[in-house]
Order: sequence, then C-alpha cells, then structure tokens
Amino acid sequence: IAVGPGDKVYLAGRDSVLVCNTGGVELACFKLDEPARCVASGPGGLILVGMANHVEGFDQAGNRKFTWESLGENAKITSIACTSNRVFIADFGSRLVWVFDHDGRLTGRIGGRDAAKGETGFILPSPNFDLAADPDGSIWVANSGMLRVEHYTAEGQLISQWGHAAMTPEGFCGCCNPSHLALGPGGVFYTSEKGLARVKEYKPDGTLAAFVAGPDQFALEVAGLDLAGDSKGQVLVLDPSETSF
Repeated sequence: IAVGPGDKVYLAGRDSVLVCNTGGVELACFKLDEPARCVASGPGGLILVGMANHVEGFDQAGNRKFTWESLGENAKITSIACTSNRVFIADFGSRLVWVFDHDGRLTGRIGGRDAAKGETGFILPSPNFDLAADPDGSIWVANSGMLRVEHYTAEGQLISQWGHAAMTPEGFCGCCNPSHLALGPGGVFYTSEKGLARVKEYKPDGTLAAFVAGPDQFALEVAGLDLAGDSKGQVLVLDPSETSF
C-alpha cells in the first residue's frame, strides 16, 4: 500500500493495482503480468510497482511506461520509496537498499557488512524489509533483526537510529521488528509488528506517542501489515488476511 498526491491510495496485489481514495472508492484498476511485491507513488504521477527482481512504472491509466533492469536472480524486492531525485529499493535477497535516479540508473547502494568499520549491515531473519522516504531526501530503513529504525543519507551515510528490544510498549519484541514502517505529517513514524500484531505511532525522535491498533483488532498470527500515512494524519493499514484482489 502507498499514498500519493491528493491522498490517492495505491494497492498492489497478485495480478493488479487498485487506485482508490481514502474512503475506499475505486478510481482505477489495471492488470499486471506478474504478482506485485510492493508499490510506491513516483515522480510525475507515475506508479512504481516492485516485482520479484525489478521495478515497472505505470501512468494513472495503467499504461506501462518503463521496465527497469533486473537486480538479479536472487533479488527479492520488498519495498520502494521515492524522493525528489531518487528511488530507493529494499532488496531482501541481497540485504541491501539499491539507489536509482528517476531515469532508472543505479547510483549507489546502502547496507552491506564491513567488519573493519564495525558495520553489521541489515540483519533480516525474516523477509520483512521496509523503508520510507523523508521529505528532505534521506531514507529511513527498518533494520528488523536489530529491532530498530535507521536513518541514512541518499549516499548511504548513517545519520541516526532509534528503537530497542523490549517487551514494554515503547520497544519492539520478537526476532525481527518493526516489520513495516511509514512516515506521517510532521515527521511522525508509524510502525507495525508481526508476532504480536500491533501498529504504533512514534514522535520524530523515536519516542512512543500512541498505539494505533492492537492484537485484538487483527486475525491470529497475521503478518505483513503494510502501512501508509495520508496528509490528514490517518494511518492506512493493509491487512493481508482480509484483503484479496
């Protein structure tokens, strides 16, 4: 799920992309040649769809405008986010974030282990690897195995991080959380977790602000609660156990 300008909502599924408003009214729907793994609002009204190992771009009518090069046979794209001049692609297969310009040229990567510098890279015990673009052009990444959220420049320099392992409400529990991440108005964060399914809101400094939804509002053992925030401060939660299209 993703939200674009005008609070249009984009939902990517097995063989199609649905465009609707936040009230659920369908605005458009178009077919895909293969299952979508993620979706993002792109430049100039484009809709970027992540397939297993590559990204395709569509206009609002569902016409395919481009297909970018494959990231390789072992790639597993899990999230896309766009800034004014970059497209960030989370690849669970390589445990890297690939950085492209808007023309589809690879310009860099974020992540990777470097023992000499003490950099562990992204630790991902399960295939949940999400990211969210900051309006200033930087990127926030859920390093779920480390139970924290990390902030990087577009060039891959670590700026800051927040989050810790804890059973208390402000922390993240289990082997690998948060599973999904989104930004809202004013720089607030929305996170979802698997295992103990819950959605929370954090202040820009990573301080817990509120619970959005708790385990009693989801099916048992639900996983993959993807998130998006609209301009009004509403949190949109995609529940895969209740969604089919």
